[in-house]
Amino acid sequence: MISVYAAAKVVLIASVCNVHSPAPQKKQMVVAILEPSGDVGRMNKATLRGTIEQFVTNSKDYRVVDRARADQVFGELNLQRENMMIDPTTAKAIGRHLGADFVCTSELIKEEGYTNISISLINVETGVVSASGSRLVEGDNAKAIANSTIDIASAMLRVKK
Repeated sequence: MISVYAAAKVVLIASVCNVHSPAPQKKQMVVAILEPSGDVGRMNKATLRGTIEQFVTNSKDYRVVDRARADQVFGELNLQRENMMIDPTTAKAIGRHLGADFVCTSELIKEEGYTNISISLINVETGVVSASGSRLVEGDNAKAIANSTIDIASAMLRVKK
């Protein structure tokens, strides 16, 4: 039989341990940011991808898959993305190969003096578009594309500008 003193000691130690144990960390979701598709120059594609990556890495909820790893998977899957938007089924396959929870796809289309920016965050398990946004900007100015991408990404990821 345990004495009252021994039981109180166990309760005290358990409560001290519980107070000092760290709170469980929320699991960060892994996002694979794919190279943008579309018929615009490399500068605009790099601006779009870099801005999205910046917002994902600044988010406390997400982390980014290494770009070199993503490029390697594209090579292994023999995918050409020059002017092709990735559909949810393909995004699921890519995400699984990368060990990602989400795949971020984007597209820039230049037409009639405007550039349309479209970004989607696709859940790898379900293929469901979890968040998306688009914006139409005049011309194809990299600064305008970056500013619009900031607006879209901050809304999609709920991260302040």
